Parts: sequence; C-alpha cells; structure tokens
Amino acid sequence: MIRLIKNLLFKKQVNISVIASVFCIVFSSHLNAKENLVTSTGTHVRVQVKSNDGHYVNTYLTFKGLVVGKMIKGDSVIRLKIAREPQKTNYDIILNSKDSKLSFDDKSNNGGGGNSYRGWKIWLNKYDNSYGNIINLRKKLPKNEVQVLRAICGNLADTKNIKKYIGKNFANVYDPKKLLRNPDRIYKEFALIAKKCASGLKKVAPRSDDLSFVALKKPISTCKMSKLIIRRTQKVLRDLEMYTGQIDSKMGPGTVAGMKKGERKLSSIQGGSRYVQTNGCLSFNELSWLEALSEANKAGFQCSGRQLGFDDHQEFGPMLKDLGFLAQSHNFLGTSLSATKQRDLLTGIIKFEKSKYSSVSGSNKAAFPFVRDCYLSRGEKVELKEYG
Repeated sequence: MIRLIKNLLFKKQVNISVIASVFCIVFSSHLNAKENLVTSTGTHVRVQVKSNDGHYVNTYLTFKGLVVGKMIKGDSVIRLKIAREPQKTNYDIILNSKDSKLSFDDKSNNGGGGNSYRGWKIWLNKYDNSYGNIINLRKKLPKNEVQVLRAICGNLADTKNIKKYIGKNFANVYDPKKLLRNPDRIYKEFALIAKKCASGLKKVAPRSDDLSFVALKKPISTCKMSKLIIRRTQKVLRDLEMYTGQIDSKMGPGTVAGMKKGERKLSSIQGGSRYVQTNGCLSFNELSWLEALSEANKAGFQCSGRQLGFDDHQEFGPMLKDLGFLAQSHNFLGTSLSATKQRDLLTGIIKFEKSKYSSVSGSNKAAFPFVRDCYLSRGEKVELKEYG
C-alpha cells in the first residue's frame, strides 16, 4: 500500500507538443481530466489546443527557418506558460536545452528542473529583477546561441508579433478558468518578459532586430534507413521501373517517390494490406517482397494480384520444397499463412515458373496452359504434382 501511494504521488505526466512545418506555433494545455481538442491550420501556422478544467495553459512557439543575421539556425522551440495560483496568475517563458537548441545544463539553470534525456529547463519571468537566469545563460551559452536567443526575445518583446503569432487562436480554446479572458494583458506580460531577456543579453549580443525567416525545404523523408538498405532499395526499384535515378545510397525525391510506388504495387496484391505499412518507408519485409517481384520482372513476366492461400501452401509448399524452390528451413506449422511464409511461397513459385519443370513444352501438354504470373495455374499445379 505504501509503495502504491508513493507511485501515485510521484507519477509524472508527459507533455507532448506537435511541431509543424515552415514556421508553426503549437498551443497545448496539458491537463488531468477529460480533454477537448481544437485544431486549425493556416498557411504558415498549425494550432493544436488541448484544454479542459486545468489551471495552466502551455503555448509552444516553434521557429523554423530562423535566420539571425546571415546565420541560419533553423529549429527552435520556446514555451509560454500561463498558470493560475490562488492569488495571482503567473506568466513564464520556459527554455528547454534540447528543444530550444541551447547548451545549458543543470548547473546553470538555477534549479529549473528537467533532465539530460528530455532537456534541462530554465524559467524566465518578470519577477527576476536581478536578471539571474539571464546572466547564467549569458555566461554559459556560446556567443552564437546568445545571438539567436536575443533575436527571439527581441522579436517577442513586440506585442504586435505575439498577437500576430497567437492572437487569433485564443477564441478556439475551451477556457472555463478564464485564463485567456484578457488577451491584451497576455501579450503584454510575455512581451515584458521577452524584453527583459533581450535586455539582459545585450552585453554579448547588441542587436535584437536581425531576426528573419526563410522557407526551409520540407524533409525529403523521415525514413530511418542505412545507406546499404537505401542502395538495395534503389536497385530493386530501378529493376521494377519505379526509380530512374542513380544508385547513390542517398534518400532523394526519386527514391522517396519510388518507395511509395512500391507500396502501392504491394497493396494491389491480394492480401497485401497484411504486410504493407503505407507510410512511404519500405520495411525489410516490404523490400523483400519487392525483390521477389523483381526476380519475376527480370524473367520477363508480370505478377498478378492473386496469392495462394493457406490450403494451397500446405498442399503445394512441400512439393516446391522437395524440388529446391523453398528453403529447407521453411516449415508448414501453424493454422494460418504468415506474411513471411506467403512471401517465401511467392519466391518459390517464381523460381518454379522460371525452371525447366515449368517449360514451354509443358504448357502444350494439357488443357490448362501455364501462365507465368507468380501464381500456380491449374496446369502448373498438375505439372508440380507430377514432379513433386
């Protein structure tokens, strides 16, 4: 019972923010009870609000394409927090060493919390009249990071900018505690904190008006694939005429488009939805399927969308195995046909259709002609039974 109480007392909640493309601002209040979710998307802004009867609202500003002077910094996240206490409402700008891309740690964040995995936090508010946290950052951060932070703070010190970023979205927030009932005050409170931040960093970074944005190209792909696998993918896609670029082990737009075509091809095979992820990234299983189809393509015939079922696997699989078209490790246990066994069966059929057993002369022997389509026709089944 004591252990259960400790677990309940020290249980941590995980806050998740959504980072959108180009220059996006994500609002999120992370609360304990039933949540309401509001999402809207503009040209350069994506807004997601989670709200219920909680006492705080977190607003995440994610700067992408951030340029300070001639230096392209890229991706930086700043959190604005509004928290209700019994006697007052607190406003804080929270920096995270990981999300804000700032290299401070627990020794220089004045007890702001966090950890090395999720990032250390430092809190900026209007009550820090001694500029303690700002001075700590100014001493700890390299000059280029101070320049970036001063540029961001200088930008947010203008209430017009804060209103431009977040003003239109407050109307969509379910706010029973009335935390957002006075937007103008919110803009002023956060602008005041940002102004103190910019002023405290002035000694190291004199300018704060040199912040701008560029339209960064969207990531071509988020697929986590080694260069060796990318090279293997490019080869099979080119064999299947789904990729016309060079085999360079680079994840370029041609490779990405080819992987999508490959998944569409696999989805067209009967039962394909069982093993196709349709996320634009080829899994090892999908790649193996495409390699099997590539072997058929090289032999000059096209695979149909039909696939043998479990009963055919149990009947004709052992024959294909005896003739050497299935690996000796292939087994016939279980009561259903897994994606791996189905792929191995497809590979075995392709090898059989390419072999001497499935010859042109054989197609003239019976009323059931051979059809080289990666599927056992009636004539091929007769031939397979004769040799198997």
